[in-house]
Amino acid sequence: MKTQTVYLNGEYLPLEDAFIHVEDRGFNFADSLYEVTRIYNGVPFTLDRHLARMERGAGLIRFDYGVSRDEFATIIDELVSRNETPEAMAYIQVSRGRAPRDHPFPVSAKPTVLVMVKAHEPVPREERLRGKTAITTADLRYQFCDIKSTALLPNVLACQQAREQGAYEAIMIRDGMVTEGSNTSVYIVSDGIVRTYPLVNILPGITRSVIAELCREDEINFSEEVFTPQQLRAAEEIFITGSVAEIIPIVALDGQPVSDGAAGETTCRLIDLYADRVRSDCGAYTP
Repeated sequence: MKTQTVYLNGEYLPLEDAFIHVEDRGFNFADSLYEVTRIYNGVPFTLDRHLARMERGAGLIRFDYGVSRDEFATIIDELVSRNETPEAMAYIQVSRGRAPRDHPFPVSAKPTVLVMVKAHEPVPREERLRGKTAITTADLRYQFCDIKSTALLPNVLACQQAREQGAYEAIMIRDGMVTEGSNTSVYIVSDGIVRTYPLVNILPGITRSVIAELCREDEINFSEEVFTPQQLRAAEEIFITGSVAEIIPIVALDGQPVSDGAAGETTCRLIDLYADRVRSDCGAYTP
């Protein structure tokens, strides 16, 4: 089997030779950021939006990782070529770097920059429309959910809770309102309106921004507004989105069917519109 090549701190290395020091602040403090984007037909989808979000996060936690958007694009292109993976996902992680373990920011530390590209097979449309199941759980995350930090333990625990109950995703509830999934954005469809939580202390999802655009272009009513668990359970449709997941219908919630237990009309329409957008931006899409 072909050895996977990764990029780490200016070098292209075999995966098994890529190491990060035990004093790296990403390891010690989760003092790091990450992004994940899909690659279709060798072309990263919405890469510029992902990198803009990472730049914003770096500004908020006050560190400069020193790699431009063009440089990241070149690195990803090189990894796609070396790994021969035109259908893939790209993972980028940057940390404040290596320094003796102490809570304050180090006076001088060289950032750690990691990029990996891993093959990812598209999900056939028929399988996607069968949908997935979800549970609801308390949102126990910290107050900076809009920063895509690697401090994901609460997300991991929520996702694990879902898997232990035989579900695909955990939909989180905070202060009596539905926020988002453990690693997805959450939407309901009711009365002909696609609703999702406002961008207040949640991750500004890149796929979420694409969904908003597709709704506007196709004249589908789209609203950023809070909704309760009761409204979630009574919704005509529920779906979730993410850069790797794309769009997934939720057909059962907490063990009960959503509406008639099948992917809804609006969700199916958005799946098709999303595929068209990928074809337009990346030249091909094989669901």
